[in-house]
Amino acid sequence: HNSSKITEAVVSTQSTGVVKQRSFWCQKWDGNITWCHEEMTAINIPPPLPYDTTSCIKEYLKCVKRFILASCGEVTDDRKSAILESVIGSQAMTVIKNAPESETNTYTKVCDLLQKHYAHTQNISVERHIFSTMKQQEDEDIDSYHTRLRSQAQKCEFHIQCNAGNAAEEPRLHDYQDEMIKDMLICGLNDKNSRDAVFREKPKTHEKVCELVRNIEQANQQLKKLEGSSKEVASISKKKKKKKKKKKK
Repeated sequence: HNSSKITEAVVSTQSTGVVKQRSFWCQKWDGNITWCHEEMTAINIPPPLPYDTTSCIKEYLKCVKRFILASCGEVTDDRKSAILESVIGSQAMTVIKNAPESETNTYTKVCDLLQKHYAHTQNISVERHIFSTMKQQEDEDIDSYHTRLRSQAQKCEFHIQCNAGNAAEEPRLHDYQDEMIKDMLICGLNDKNSRDAVFREKPKTHEKVCELVRNIEQANQQLKKLEGSSKEVASISKKKKKKKKKKKK
């Protein structure tokens, strides 16, 4: 009997935290078409850590939403709530348990409840003040400074509501977080030469600013090593000259 592979497809089957892929193909045996499959490697997706009550609840809920989408795809409202409650941690779970059932009977209501509860713990003006005064510390490399800025920016809610031109359309949020990170990254640099280089090159994103300054830092480190080697060579040659003078005497 002759068999021939007619078509092939890869299908993902998902459960919480694990994505399994199966390869399906269609074979033809004497005019009869049958579907075959073989299981491929599983992809493990780690769940979010329990919620830190000092951090931004909105960003945490976004993280949970991405996890649910990546690990489970489209699921029911009840399953979304179950996943959220299983990862959010004991402190936030206490808030959910103590709330009336009418405020927790849907996933959206649970998210609204958490945002309202933890809103008072976050003062946006204070968080933005901290962000605007952050400077690159002495001996801190650009990547560490960049990470600190990005972490703080998540607490600042750098977005603004824009009304659509059409009255029938819903207002949209314009996120300007990346622009703020880029500006602070440049303003907070502790090396004037790096800042001047950024002004000359005009990188368009904070990632490009970081890349440019990183290259300058690496070049400076290499120059310091070369200078150190030169000093060692000079010191050795001086010692040799002194020994020769002593021998002549």
